[in-house]
Amino acid sequence: KEAGEALQVREEQYRAIFDGTADGLVLWDERLNVVDVNTQFLQMYGFTREELLGRSYPAHLPADYVREREQFIRRGLAGERIESRSIAIRRDGSTFDIEVRLLPIRLRGRPHALAIVRDISERTHAERALRDSEERYRLLFETESDAIVLVDVETLRLIDANPAAEALWGYSRPELLSITAADLSAEADESRAAIQSHQGRV
Repeated sequence: KEAGEALQVREEQYRAIFDGTADGLVLWDERLNVVDVNTQFLQMYGFTREELLGRSYPAHLPADYVREREQFIRRGLAGERIESRSIAIRRDGSTFDIEVRLLPIRLRGRPHALAIVRDISERTHAERALRDSEERYRLLFETESDAIVLVDVETLRLIDANPAAEALWGYSRPELLSITAADLSAEADESRAAIQSHQGRV
């Protein structure tokens, strides 16, 4: 009786930890069937526990999508630890960005693979927005008719220059990036003081 109660306590502790994590967790056996899945995973993908337990990937998912993920799980079952980014498909067919860690484990002496899934949609959106902003900045910077140089305030070294700056000073971009803002000014001390006070121009 005591052994049974101790086992029940351990199972309850396991379930509390398994369901309490912020990441989605799904445990696969060597037949590529789901052995266990936590609440966060179900919420993330929109499935019920009954729809997943004891089964492989749902039949409505694209064949290429399923094939790629089954290969991924087989690598974990073979003992490989893997980290990957991917696009996942929810039950309703919508997609979202995920980061996955796959860990090989042994359960009751048999190989299993535990997938730890994190929804990174917000992070991916922010990264994409940053890239788009940088591309727009670069386009404006390169096409601006006025000469623009970016200067390291501490060293006064030029860290970027647009084509108009090359034309104005007669230097190539690599040449401009090898000198300081003071080198471009007839009043080096005044330029240095103005730049380092963040209110002047070359």
